[in-house]
Amino acid sequence: METRRTGRNSTNPRQIELPSGARVWQATFESAAAGIRRTRRNFETRKDAVAWLKACRDHETRARLGLNAPARHTFADGLARWMEETGQHLSRAGNNSIVNARRLLWPIPDPDTGEWLCLGDLHIEPVAGERSITGALQLWLTDLKAVRRRVHHGRSTKHTYHQRSEAGALVWYWQPDPYDSDRPAPRQRITDPALLAQLDATTGRGPFSTASLRSSQGIAGSVLRAAHESWEWIDHPQAPRIKREPRGANRTEYLTVEQLHDLVIAADDAHLGAAILAAAWTAWRQANILGLTWDRVRWPEHDHTGRLTRPGMIWCDGTGDDGNKTKNSAPLAQPMSDRLHQLLRFAQELRTGDTPHVFTDATGRPWLLPVASRAGQYRFTGMYRYRRALHTAGIPAGFRWHDLRRTAASHWLQAGVDRQALQILGGWKTPAMLEIYARIAESDLLTAVNTTRKTGE
Repeated sequence: METRRTGRNSTNPRQIELPSGARVWQATFESAAAGIRRTRRNFETRKDAVAWLKACRDHETRARLGLNAPARHTFADGLARWMEETGQHLSRAGNNSIVNARRLLWPIPDPDTGEWLCLGDLHIEPVAGERSITGALQLWLTDLKAVRRRVHHGRSTKHTYHQRSEAGALVWYWQPDPYDSDRPAPRQRITDPALLAQLDATTGRGPFSTASLRSSQGIAGSVLRAAHESWEWIDHPQAPRIKREPRGANRTEYLTVEQLHDLVIAADDAHLGAAILAAAWTAWRQANILGLTWDRVRWPEHDHTGRLTRPGMIWCDGTGDDGNKTKNSAPLAQPMSDRLHQLLRFAQELRTGDTPHVFTDATGRPWLLPVASRAGQYRFTGMYRYRRALHTAGIPAGFRWHDLRRTAASHWLQAGVDRQALQILGGWKTPAMLEIYARIAESDLLTAVNTTRKTGE
């Protein structure tokens, strides 16, 4: 059916086919006078779509006459504002924070009414008779924990499929992207035999991890905290009412000095080996160390006697794209140690052409390349070689690149580096985050108990 514009910035309902194969009626409405952004909704019948358009036009008329009640802020309003204030945008795919935030807008079945419930539609501070955002968040959590498998097509979150167990059978659903329209659409059951066969044959991922669910809950808590403390939208704090998922056991994997040397040798590639050592010596995240450019390297300076007058330095400004942006958008700087100085000089000798990146492969290409389908996301081109090096060095395959950050923190801690200095060097926002990364070796614990025994004698 052809779309026709009307004088009220809306479209007449049109019938479309969803990726799940279902056919629905879609209507669109927008009005600057009523403060309604371009909104697209899907309905099972044309009658429902027409009724929704009429309600939107009535709301617009009341707004023009000044008859609407004062606006109350919804969770979607708060989520969008919080993400923008932290330098992120919900309307585009990006890092894990954006993915976990967008997931909060997936509609879930309301056990009381049988209708679809979206957290974004709920008011941050409900009045009597309305469902609270904290109570709905618990329902959302229960719903996501029921997911058995997940599949993403085309490396895009716009094509997300979930497998759930219902009435003793495994059922696949398609989850529409929440920003295909201003009001997220509920999941659609897959009935197409060809697509079902394709999904069953795809390995995909398992259930949502505890870390991912906790991240989404943490984002919700940050929104509610800002609504109370910063924006003054609500009079009473809501964040403390969120019941967080228990934190799983912290990862303890880090490499000893001997294992790190074995890994570098197993890499059998000077360029990759240099990148591994840089990550294990600085505790910087992958994006920051592999995205480091020569214009953010300051060499040490000495006077005529050889005395150090200004230490070398590497840094990130904290903002922007590529490796210059830090996770918390705060500047990150680290003095250049003697061994890092030698490593950077070695990387300078390996430099191919005029590439701006410090660490590259043998062709001069950066180790991190942007993912075309996901703005702000990068892929590590050396992952295959890194995993092969792990296997050759006899290191468990589950040892992630990010665990090199844990390795640096643990080595510093074991060497007696002050914890506050360690927190600054690695860019950890809180001491609690540092505790997750820094580990004490068993030999140091043995020394500690023996020392205690000697002082007590």
